[in-house]
Amino acid sequence: MCAVLGVLWSGLVRLTGYARRATSWLHPLRIAVPARAVRTDGRRMADVRFRLLSSGIDSLYFSATGDLKAGFLASLKSLRGSNGTSDTVMGAFPSDDTSFLLKGPLRGYPYWLKGPGYDLMVGHAEPAAPLVAELRSWFLHSEGAEGAGEHLRKRLEVDMFDGAFELKTSRIDVHADFQGWTPHHLDFQRFVCRARFKELHQPDGELHGYGNQVSGFTFGRGAVRARIYNKTLEHAVHRDTGASLLWGDFDRDQPVWRLEFQFRRQALMQLGAAGGLEALAARQGLWNYGTT
Repeated sequence: MCAVLGVLWSGLVRLTGYARRATSWLHPLRIAVPARAVRTDGRRMADVRFRLLSSGIDSLYFSATGDLKAGFLASLKSLRGSNGTSDTVMGAFPSDDTSFLLKGPLRGYPYWLKGPGYDLMVGHAEPAAPLVAELRSWFLHSEGAEGAGEHLRKRLEVDMFDGAFELKTSRIDVHADFQGWTPHHLDFQRFVCRARFKELHQPDGELHGYGNQVSGFTFGRGAVRARIYNKTLEHAVHRDTGASLLWGDFDRDQPVWRLEFQFRRQALMQLGAAGGLEALAARQGLWNYGTT
């Protein structure tokens, strides 16, 4: 999607070797890492060391089609009926008594279940899928994408669907977190990509303590989007979703930045990676597509 000129070095966008394993529970992407930042003309920049801290899958969304178990839907309806005026009630999956919070409605789904590591939206009428799922970032980091995906598949098989069901990937985000390059707003024009839409981000509170600090760039609006943003600043403004657990011995005096590619269903279908857990096996190919 994007090839970067100037400050985003060829080592970051060309996958020609293996980066060090950032953590034992993730399958990191293959990324060649330069020892130092270099300019487009090949001359070395100021004494800045580039460090790849972690890489892999950070967001994962699924839809599932099939016949939902009537008994489970009845139990959700009963929980909702017994809840009175409150919009949240505690429930449990029947197979193992794992607890979930029942909320909703949300986006046309009458039942929104917040489980251990994932959100499930259940009960939408056709033609929409009767169930959609989002795996939480911390769950992906702690279990690994394959482990988290398999956990979700088993949950749907045992507790949610009556018989066979089809699982499809709706969205996947692949990322690399790094230190050693702090983007400037002038760098924005140095990016070359196929996307017609480019956007410069600054934090919402820039007039209240952030000054003119750039927080990131976005490229594209459709089925494929690229983002480069200050992950440290995001943690400060919002919250840490678990990414920092993967950074190891990073420099706490310097910001951590993230390069991230988001692929939605349309793009995954064109790339042959929308069915079941196929997108997980295709993570490297998706990264290659995004960086070339």
